[in-house]
Amino acid sequence: MSKKILFIVSFFISFNLLFAANLLKNGEFDTGSMGYLSAKSGTYKLSRYTEDDGNKCAKIELIKIEQGENGKKTNITILTGDDPTKQGSLAKANTKYKFSLMLKGNQTRVSVRVDEVRTVAIPVWNTKRGRLKVDFTIPVKIEADQWNRVEGTFTTTEQAKRVCVGVQFWWDEKYGPMMYHEGDFVLIDKIVIEEDLEQKGQEDQTNP
Repeated sequence: MSKKILFIVSFFISFNLLFAANLLKNGEFDTGSMGYLSAKSGTYKLSRYTEDDGNKCAKIELIKIEQGENGKKTNITILTGDDPTKQGSLAKANTKYKFSLMLKGNQTRVSVRVDEVRTVAIPVWNTKRGRLKVDFTIPVKIEADQWNRVEGTFTTTEQAKRVCVGVQFWWDEKYGPMMYHEGDFVLIDKIVIEEDLEQKGQEDQTNP
């Protein structure tokens, strides 16, 4: 490959890296849908929360712990999405993505997950999802008095139609004492999901 062609290829790769599109249109929760809630009715409260400085974000609060066969349990997951009738955002199959979000709250044992939608269904709760392996570059850390950033990457499978980042309260007392309390909450803001164009650019340069 000539130096001129290599320069042109490198220029366009660098240009594209600057404009990777966020799959989620409402990642800052200022207006519109706050996503899809997977939980038993009456166990949670989802709201658009405004901080003292005017910043808007999503707030998910645990308001009731369930009683299961093995004791207390809870399973509340908010999944990203701009359309309340569908889960997640449109995504490509067999593609590496990176994501980030900001978290703050009074419960540190909240998990972050990524699911891909493999079958889109109506009603929405019949949608078929699969959980993806996440490589965290900045792990989950939640504090009550400051926002913390979470970052990671994941790769979709050949079945992927859509993807969603989820924030989850989950526990069952058959695995140990209940670690959540009614009133626990987490604030969620500034979610970004975008194709990992840096890796794609490296592959393009390797295979011109």
